[in-house]
Amino acid sequence: MMGFSGDIGADWTWDAYAMEGKTTISTAQTGNLNTQRIQELLEAPDGGASRCEGGYNPFGRQTVSQACIDYVSIDNTTVNELNQRIWQAYVSGDAFELPAGMLSTVFGIESRKFEYDFNPGALSGPVSGLNAAAPAGGNNNFFDIFAEAFIPVLEGVAFADSLDLSLGFRISESEFEDTVKNIKSKKDRNNAFKAELSWVVTSDLPRIRTSFQKAVRAPNFGELFNQSLSAPQYFDPCSVGTDFRNITGAAGAALCQATGVNNTNVYVQSPGSQTRTDLTGNTELGPEKANTFTLGAVQTFDSGLVIAVDYYNIDIKDAIISPNPQLVIADCYNYYGNNPNLSADYAPCRALVRGGGGDVTQVNNPVTQEGTTPTINGGYIKTSGIDVQAAWSFEPAWLQGNRLKMDLYVNHLLEYETQQRDYLPAVKYEGTVGYFGAGLGESFPEWKANLNTRLTLGDFDIALRGRYIHGMDNRLTPEFPLETSPQGVGSVTYWDSSVTYNIGTNYSFRLGLNNMFDKAPPVYSPNVQSGTDPSLYDVVGRRYTLSANIKF
Repeated sequence: MMGFSGDIGADWTWDAYAMEGKTTISTAQTGNLNTQRIQELLEAPDGGASRCEGGYNPFGRQTVSQACIDYVSIDNTTVNELNQRIWQAYVSGDAFELPAGMLSTVFGIESRKFEYDFNPGALSGPVSGLNAAAPAGGNNNFFDIFAEAFIPVLEGVAFADSLDLSLGFRISESEFEDTVKNIKSKKDRNNAFKAELSWVVTSDLPRIRTSFQKAVRAPNFGELFNQSLSAPQYFDPCSVGTDFRNITGAAGAALCQATGVNNTNVYVQSPGSQTRTDLTGNTELGPEKANTFTLGAVQTFDSGLVIAVDYYNIDIKDAIISPNPQLVIADCYNYYGNNPNLSADYAPCRALVRGGGGDVTQVNNPVTQEGTTPTINGGYIKTSGIDVQAAWSFEPAWLQGNRLKMDLYVNHLLEYETQQRDYLPAVKYEGTVGYFGAGLGESFPEWKANLNTRLTLGDFDIALRGRYIHGMDNRLTPEFPLETSPQGVGSVTYWDSSVTYNIGTNYSFRLGLNNMFDKAPPVYSPNVQSGTDPSLYDVVGRRYTLSANIKF
């Protein structure tokens, strides 16, 4: 990266920079099986003995020779390569003076070019143990023009010590190309803007702040170009003993039989079974569009205590979301009231593919003839909540000149609602914990809090941090509302601590202890693989860190 800057007269400056970066990610995967070679051993008249010593007998507990293990084993390396080229230039300065102060502005242009290449290695063939993947590659280019302005509206009047307005606007032109399929999108132009208002009535009253922003998010490489499989765990309403079977009786059993269950009297879903969804990229995707509104207040007290309370409301339209096969299954069996006659001709029911044992082996796209499910701008996300922040730094007499600092951050989630496709229902997920297959970051506790405390004693800083996560219902509760609520999770609190020894201003040593009490993550159903949400809970346990910091 290289940049330059300079002055334009007395009140204006200019800045420009350019950067180029390349990232290559190679992931080695071992311990998987070549599905084609296993098939060859099973189909061989001699049990595969002619292909490897002893062949392969799948029935019972049988010894497999090392030669056959080597024959069916396959190692794989996937390679992601990403390149970026970015340059930006802008001018900033004071445009002119208003009665309340100087109006400041920024004007600039920016270019961003990204290239992507994915080599799946052996995953493009039949591998048992990992989802299949296809080669992918492409590029996306952006050219933006942007401007911002800080406008002092009022100052020192009866009802406003200060009233300031900030405005921002950006025009972005984008273009995408799939270099594997040789598909190029049309140029697309989108706008984003913001308006922020800050009002101080008097110094004794809180500062009131509010904002409205329109934002856009261009689709990423995976959404544009990738073709892959998803294999999440699922819940099967046709399993004997479910509330669906108990409530619907013979009509429910008939629908289960019509959708592929051979013997509804004894069918029980295989433990840990997963279903398959074929996902494909789409170069015709447009950006997601979000409207964000915030309203809050900040108060500073003479004691040094600062408290901020903010309400936020975010509405994302044309959201790009991978469809959840759980919702297709639930919709087929009338959990949302859309199939009251329990008809097997209902589109979501036709999308289900069951194997010989009755398990749902695949969920196809309910609205097309193809089994694949492309990414589309087909959903929405709505969320709102309240953020509270408090900071207090003081020197009590009993510390004899030393300092104590405390910071508290609290989030209360009021709503998180999403609709993934227009043929799927809207579901409220606030207060639910995610499971394997729902995706990372799909847990939404209604309360979260972080408390940071730091005590300075001479050359030592002693820190203590608490992290609180409120208890949640299981995500299956809103997805299958007719069923008895499955196991959820209770509240979890983690404590971390550290001691830092500062040697002058340039050197320091830090000893840390994370998850002091070795708190285990909650485990709940469905419990395939992790059995918890590793993006939210600590799955490592107690751990120590030692670090040194040198400034020169």
